[in-house]
Amino acid sequence: MKDKYIKRNSCRRFNNACALFIMLVFVFNMLSPVVKYSILENRYLQEFPKFTISGFLDGSYMEDVENYLNDHFIGRDSLVKLKAGVEYVTGKQENNGVYVCDDDYLIEKPATYDEKIINNNINAVKTLNDIGRYNVTVAVVPPAFEVMQEHLPEYVYNDTIPKLNKHIEEGFSGTDINVVNTTEDMRKYKDEYLYYRTDHHTTSNGAFIIYNSLSKALGYTALKGEDFKISDVTREFMGTTYSKALKYVSPDIITEYKPLETARFKVRFPYDGKEADSMYFPEHLSGKDKYSYFLDGNHALTVIESPNKNGKSIAILRDSYANCTAPFIANHYEEVHMIDLRYYNDDIIAYLSENNIEEVLFLYSSQTFMTDESISKITSYAKSSPYCMQEFGPVYKTKPVDESYFTDTAFIGDSLTDGFRMHAGLPDATFLCGTSMTISGLSTREWRDGMTMMDRIKQGGFKKVYIMLGINENIVFEYKDTFIENYKQLIDTVRQYNPDAIIYVQSILPVTASMDAKGRITNQVINAFNEGLSNIVVEKQAYYLDINSSLVNENGQLPEEAAVDGVHFKKEYYLKWLDYLKVHTVSEKNAENAKKSPQRVFSNGDYDVSAIADTILDNVAFRDELSAINTRVLLGIYGIDEEKIQNAAGYAGGGATAEEIAVFEVKDINDVMEVEDMVYAHIESRKKSFESYIPEEMPKLKRPYIYIHKKLVIVCIADKYGDVESKIKQYIN
Repeated sequence: MKDKYIKRNSCRRFNNACALFIMLVFVFNMLSPVVKYSILENRYLQEFPKFTISGFLDGSYMEDVENYLNDHFIGRDSLVKLKAGVEYVTGKQENNGVYVCDDDYLIEKPATYDEKIINNNINAVKTLNDIGRYNVTVAVVPPAFEVMQEHLPEYVYNDTIPKLNKHIEEGFSGTDINVVNTTEDMRKYKDEYLYYRTDHHTTSNGAFIIYNSLSKALGYTALKGEDFKISDVTREFMGTTYSKALKYVSPDIITEYKPLETARFKVRFPYDGKEADSMYFPEHLSGKDKYSYFLDGNHALTVIESPNKNGKSIAILRDSYANCTAPFIANHYEEVHMIDLRYYNDDIIAYLSENNIEEVLFLYSSQTFMTDESISKITSYAKSSPYCMQEFGPVYKTKPVDESYFTDTAFIGDSLTDGFRMHAGLPDATFLCGTSMTISGLSTREWRDGMTMMDRIKQGGFKKVYIMLGINENIVFEYKDTFIENYKQLIDTVRQYNPDAIIYVQSILPVTASMDAKGRITNQVINAFNEGLSNIVVEKQAYYLDINSSLVNENGQLPEEAAVDGVHFKKEYYLKWLDYLKVHTVSEKNAENAKKSPQRVFSNGDYDVSAIADTILDNVAFRDELSAINTRVLLGIYGIDEEKIQNAAGYAGGGATAEEIAVFEVKDINDVMEVEDMVYAHIESRKKSFESYIPEEMPKLKRPYIYIHKKLVIVCIADKYGDVESKIKQYIN
């Protein structure tokens, strides 16, 4: 009996001690300073959740409390390391998707081969190329898993990357897109230090190989190794694969290549309001993310300005792999525009057009190209950007065409067009022009064989018609409206007898300052007449060519040296006119699409989605400066079929945060669940992006505000949401 009593007391004391220990640990955890970021795991830890009735009832509150305690347990880092160490001692070769390999390499598994995402990304690149104004190059960089496959443990290698390379090659076959297979070149140097042992990125040596691989496609002569001063900037880099594997290996070396003969570069981050006088940021070398030494890490938009004033610009659509390669490429361009579509939410095609960029490089890791859906944003921009659709109106800059484009083309004009005929060298074009020609003169002036110029227009058969008339009209302000009406009738006649023709209205050309001073023909009146012409082209399903912009000086006048008499050009300026026409064209396919494919018009149904989005913007505190997003682009970002949407509205920032607003009204209530699924998929994709880009944004993405009401799906991502739901409800009663 006594033994039983002693045993019972011993158990009781043990249980009490355990309970006391657990209580002390809990109290110690609660009283200890809160650590928000785990340097060891390179991630933000769970914050203590705010109590809500709904969270308590659905169990999410207790789940978050449990995650908080797990993340903030005393000695957690040591336990995490111990767990990983025990697993490796017992023979485990992989942890968190990272293999422990020969020569102290920690090599990440390839991403899951997602054929749908890959096809969408390939189609997005082809869509950009089909616009017809960019020289497009694609380079998908392989991971260490492929290049250094001999270092992998036995039986783990798979052919994901060769399969991807073949998919990309076949996807772009039959196009003029340059595809650079960097895998072959990287494999040639596989025994060199091409990848960090503790990180998934290429080293500077690997980036130098990629830079050389791109030289032929981009048209530059690559600098040699001896053209750079090569120096190590740190020998203490422990990167992302180390943070996942938690297997200690020797730290990596980060090396810098600085060109010997190139002066200082300037770097701008327009969305962040930052500038720097170097492409390298040594302040990051004292922190965990040492790879951000290159170009300050990832930004939505990075602009590198070079001292090489060669007039060449390139846009690099990229992920973080480009950060180490772009400084090499920058030696050959005046400007390099790096755009990360994961965080860039503006009209990219507008950006390319407004910055006169014709060279576009897609530079991505294979991991990103197989998993990231943001590349497919381009398809949405192509549907919505006025710079892309080439609808009726002004013609934006395109890839140059050759003389064959002007076959089956009519040039209607006066003595200026006659001078153009003399010097342009377009023997297969038809010129219906003459000295002192006016619109009415087309019906009376003989062309040939007793046929007037108007007779020839009515004979038809032209695929393109360029019109330039006006300088010989009664070119005074009072005659402007009459002139415009007569011009509209001329376009109608051309269209009636040449129904398939692309009709270009060319601006009335400027005059010199000396001619302007005489007062008979002034640039002020010419500009007013041209404004009138530019305003009628959409109505008349025609295209406007602002040729004057390529000819005038800083005062908006034709340079004196351009013309003999102040009006008629010398040969050099006729050739400038031709050059302008060659890079401002509309393809027959685009013209046909413009006729039969009007823009989808979204309209409000039961709800005012714009008002709801505005209300959220006004009642939630955002750190970022949010701007409205085009409806079609918004749907493209979320991957939602626009045919299922009545209307949508949204706001997004410039990439400095994950903050955004989206409001969708579906046509059919049965599609609400599908849209909700797309919203959650979008948020998961954003988590993957921001986890390595700006990890401090992860708490927002883990707690998005999503509100479903009948046909409405509302999304908001911010720090706190306050009483926004009560504000929204005023629109849904």
